Amino acid sequence: YYDKVSDQSLVAKVCGMDKTVPVEISDNKLTLIEAIDSFLPTEDIFGVAFSGPALCIVAILCWSLRALGELNDIFEMFMSLRSIPWEGQSKVISNADNTVFYFAAICTPRRLWIVLILLIRIGICVSLWKYGTLFLINYSIEPADLVLNAVALEIVLNIDEGVFVMAPNTVKTLFQNLAPLPRPPRMTWKGLDLASLVLSVMLVTWLLIHTFFVIIPQVDRIASANATLCDGDLDFVYAVDPFNFVYSAKTGHSATEEAIALFRQAVSELISPEKMSYRNVSSTVSGTFGAAVQAVGEAVAQLQLRPSLTPEESLAALGAMYWNADGCLDVLSMGVIITMQELAAKFGMTETPWSCTDLASLCLNSTQVVAVCPVTCGCNLPVAPLLLNSAEYGCRSDCSGEDFLWSTVDELPCEELTPAELRKTEHWPSWAQQVNDQAILNFGRYPQQLQFVCGTSAGGCADMMLEMGCGFITYWNTALHYLTQFDGLDMCLGTLKPGETLLKPLGPVCPMTCGCLNATEDEAKEKRCPGTCQLA
Repeated sequence: YYDKVSDQSLVAKVCGMDKTVPVEISDNKLTLIEAIDSFLPTEDIFGVAFSGPALCIVAILCWSLRALGELNDIFEMFMSLRSIPWEGQSKVISNADNTVFYFAAICTPRRLWIVLILLIRIGICVSLWKYGTLFLINYSIEPADLVLNAVALEIVLNIDEGVFVMAPNTVKTLFQNLAPLPRPPRMTWKGLDLASLVLSVMLVTWLLIHTFFVIIPQVDRIASANATLCDGDLDFVYAVDPFNFVYSAKTGHSATEEAIALFRQAVSELISPEKMSYRNVSSTVSGTFGAAVQAVGEAVAQLQLRPSLTPEESLAALGAMYWNADGCLDVLSMGVIITMQELAAKFGMTETPWSCTDLASLCLNSTQVVAVCPVTCGCNLPVAPLLLNSAEYGCRSDCSGEDFLWSTVDELPCEELTPAELRKTEHWPSWAQQVNDQAILNFGRYPQQLQFVCGTSAGGCADMMLEMGCGFITYWNTALHYLTQFDGLDMCLGTLKPGETLLKPLGPVCPMTCGCLNATEDEAKEKRCPGTCQLA
């Protein structure tokens, strides 16, 4: 996304917390950046005191005091239980008017039951203390949410009060009129008792541990995330084409007249590839290669509302990046080399490629390599190991089109090699495998049709094409005649799928089989028949 009015990229607007960011594009990211900004402390003392981490520590302090208060009540219950006499039977006595009740004795089974319940209370209280603290730290970084979460935890500790509402009325009456349990005296020193000292130490230790080992690392992670999102150069836009090439362009600058002219031309060419004219680019720039790259990057970025570029549009953009691209040229630049190096590593190449020559071995494996190295891969040659010759497989139309292939077949001999001779060439075995791969793509869902066309051998159509040589073309065209949906396809014309020319025409290699001797001028042109056949 690029805002023409403010000359800013989307990331610059989001990180600047610009409220004009389109809601449908990145409102959630803007909300996240605002939350991070309100949470992280600033460098001044007031920024630290009123930051998210400080509020989080205060919330943990309040929650810890509440949890320690509950633990203190449990401790008091233990001490009071010790002061009640042990007898074989529990006794409850009352005053003269039966308004106040006292525990006179508690039997051993009932005492053990009370101890078990108190131990369960300790386990629940400690668990709530621990996980409640982690909940406050990790669940949200919004200051308002921290306060609400602390209040919500208080409700959790009061659940037992709500459950007590369903107790029998006699139990409620007993608790309402039960006299306080006796509490033995505590050990004190100058007014400070041991229980208060232990609880204070537990509170300080709890806060220190979670501050230094949980909150500070959490703040560091949030700051790192904020730096990843918003640090560095934000004044750029990018787009990725179907061949996974990344186009980028700077924003926040004043465009020169040259860049504007390139920008307009690049957009026009991307939208209407048939209007392309690379020669016009060179006359516009006078050698400014960087401006051309920038212009196409901006052009691609401006098309963000389109679901994707078609292969032809993508290749058009790739060609427009090179202001001196006079038709069909290898266009490997430093920007594309990085992508190519990653691709080479994927295919197990040990040496780093720096030119199209270094990537030649990948022409049959990667459409990306073909797209940037069409000459090295042979898109412009009628006879080369690469047979697939459409934009879908990386060959630009200005490389594989009529002008190039027609001009290069004029001097080819009007002769046809035998199958044995073809098997010894560099191109025919490769062609056989590519035809077999396309047959599997076309007929893979119909095993009977695939077997009918390619036979039953393990190598399929590749074995048949190697065995039959140019005679495979006649076999192939005849076989497809009996498959209604594929009738009319002709390998001599390069058609393997209805309505699509995927292959180079086979006329230059098999002129006799393709009928070049008796072909009309238009037919010879379609089949790329050698020029010498017309003179025979």
